[in-house]
Amino acid sequence: MKQTIIIITLLLLTACSDWTRIEPLEPVVRYPWQESPQLWEEYKASVREYKERDHSIIYARLENSPEKVTNEKHFLRSLPDSLDIVTLTNAAAFSQHDAEDLAWVQSFGTKVLYHIADFGAAEAAISSVKANGLDGFSFTASYKFGDQEHTAAISAMIDRLVSAKSEGHLLVFEGNPMAIPADKRDVIDCYVLNCIDYDKAHNINIAVYESLEKCALPKDRLLLSAKVGAVLETESKAKVDALTEMTERVVTYGNLGGLAVYDIEKDYYHYDGNYVAVRTAIQTLNPSR
Repeated sequence: MKQTIIIITLLLLTACSDWTRIEPLEPVVRYPWQESPQLWEEYKASVREYKERDHSIIYARLENSPEKVTNEKHFLRSLPDSLDIVTLTNAAAFSQHDAEDLAWVQSFGTKVLYHIADFGAAEAAISSVKANGLDGFSFTASYKFGDQEHTAAISAMIDRLVSAKSEGHLLVFEGNPMAIPADKRDVIDCYVLNCIDYDKAHNINIAVYESLEKCALPKDRLLLSAKVGAVLETESKAKVDALTEMTERVVTYGNLGGLAVYDIEKDYYHYDGNYVAVRTAIQTLNPSR
């Protein structure tokens, strides 16, 4: 009996030693497009079909290729699939990473634009859009009442960008629509009203009125803008989240074209998930999403 017990004990000790040995395991990650390529393609097709339907446009600015990349928030590939348009505010530094991500976001039907903040950058923008396969241009310009030279410069730049557009390309203006010469307003595909310049709803009411009445813009071409994390004072003096309020006002102003989100990267790595505020805005304006 003693011999038997000794043998069993030795076996157990040997077995326990094997059980407790720490061995590294290689993590196996399976992405949706790897797990079921067919279902993934069907999903992308459904997103593209949704964007082709009549719906509220969701537009965003992205600071691509910053000098210091901190995480995924700076990459096109990490943006919500349901965004309709993304304009690159650092498009002059369009990188290899941007080029790799471009086909990915375009496969969802998302338009990626080159943002022009300086009239002198138009030619460089045109070359970049052509070379990199971008989907058009967005630009900003200030409104200077009575400044004919400034107005002529805006008109000339619009003509140049329109002549450089290819089929399917977009031309978006960000700012006060009053800055666009009346005879050029129809060639702009989309207007992003500069609501971010105001912290009171009263001023936004005036800007919307001027855009629709004085500039005679169609409602479906006018987008309201908001910064992630900004605060807006309503007519009743309440302090509210600007993005949430602008989302609601897209509807209350009479079903405008949609919403433009600035500082979208601030909605990344939210404790509830990525892009919670943006996804909520998308679902509010387009319940099917």
